[in-house]
Amino acid sequence: MRFRTLLVSVALVALVVSALPARAATAAVQSPAVDSVVVSVPSTTLVMPDIPQAGAVVWPATESQSVTWESSDLNVAVVNPEGFIQPLRQGSVRITATSTADPTKSGAVTLTVVCPAPITVSRNVDGDTTWDNWVPDIDCYDYVVTTVVSMNDETLTIEPGTRVGFGDEEWLRVLGDEAALVAVGTADAPIVLTAFESTTPGHWQGIYFQNAMNPANRLDHVIVEYGGSDPIQRLPGANVEIRGESRVAIANSTLRHSPGFGLYAPSEAVLDDFRGNTLTANGSHPAYLGARLIGSILDGNDFTGNAVDEIQVETGTNDHLESDATWRDPGVPYFMEHRNGKQWSVVGVTLTLEPGVNLLFGDAVGMSIQHGGRLEAVGTAAAPIVLAAKNDLWMGLRFHDGFGALDQISILDGGRESFGANVRAAVTIVSPRGNEPPESRVEFGPAVTLAGTDYEIAFGGGDTYATGCVGRIFVQGGGARGDHCR
Repeated sequence: MRFRTLLVSVALVALVVSALPARAATAAVQSPAVDSVVVSVPSTTLVMPDIPQAGAVVWPATESQSVTWESSDLNVAVVNPEGFIQPLRQGSVRITATSTADPTKSGAVTLTVVCPAPITVSRNVDGDTTWDNWVPDIDCYDYVVTTVVSMNDETLTIEPGTRVGFGDEEWLRVLGDEAALVAVGTADAPIVLTAFESTTPGHWQGIYFQNAMNPANRLDHVIVEYGGSDPIQRLPGANVEIRGESRVAIANSTLRHSPGFGLYAPSEAVLDDFRGNTLTANGSHPAYLGARLIGSILDGNDFTGNAVDEIQVETGTNDHLESDATWRDPGVPYFMEHRNGKQWSVVGVTLTLEPGVNLLFGDAVGMSIQHGGRLEAVGTAAAPIVLAAKNDLWMGLRFHDGFGALDQISILDGGRESFGANVRAAVTIVSPRGNEPPESRVEFGPAVTLAGTDYEIAFGGGDTYATGCVGRIFVQGGGARGDHCR
């Protein structure tokens, strides 16, 4: 039994030993291990938007040539399984090929991604035209404008992500009934209209709309910067000018770095939509607007960070309010500036001032509610309404056959000029005798503060009265105060 067991054991050892050389022989016929991976590219400078193909050689050549590709920065460039490299942004990126046979062996090449030369625009738009975002990097110029580009009957469409640089003193002009500029970007791919290789405010003249009544005109998710080199009469220039009977919608856009205004739009223009915009870093006010356009300012705008954080409002006889309007609190004061007549009027319509509105008046400016017009100015304790002088005194608030409801409001510094008998008041209420109705009626709430030069309230002739009168009262002709304050 012992002998038999020994023979079996010897046989087992022999079997094991005989198997070992077979394994060794199998290893001996395998291919050599991977030694290295060498990557090649047409050039180490990659000009967007070219998409070159990288190559890889695995050494020794007897090994599998299969590799996987990887980019060190997916924001700069991506590479697909075939080695095609798509550049996305300026910068440096390392493209690596790794052997699938031996993942410990790889090769790499470093590329520099650069912008291409932009397309030059040297003539007017000829027929409906599209400027597209052919360079993926938002910081690269897709186009450079070397002339004054005008549209008369054409539509220029600018696609999201497009960057256009303008040469010294150049314009983008939209002229006439049929012309249209349609520039609609996205939050992730805004359109940029800027100075070409310059950060000087006023390097180019900006966007100019003149009698461009096409309702397709729209700037949405657009950045307009460094425009406004051309003065507007006695005023500094603007990034965007809307003249004549032009109509434009501006939303979610940024107007910045003008030597003057971000936006200039007198009363003849139409703002179809104005919300979500930022007007900042401008050398004067964020905007110069005709009084009739203030009601077009909707929610979500930011007018701060300018040399003067006030919306300059053009007032005067050419800018009387002739349709109902609501003025919102834009976060900065409205500066009511004299332009073409001292008395600015609300004629036969209702002007509503929302809580928080702050109107600053120039020295020679007054506000008149007349011929059936109405002023609704009711603030809150947290957001009172204020009407006051920007400098010293303003002419004051005048109801001339007009109506008003005032509460949580301060009317200060009124009465620069006299109202009969050398009387100067913050609020004047008058209905000249012999006039047809309506005649002036004003309601003062319990939280009204008035401050006038001589009087807080002055009553003129005709059938006029107010409820809740406050402060010093003057009644023309010596009538009793009680006859007018009911």
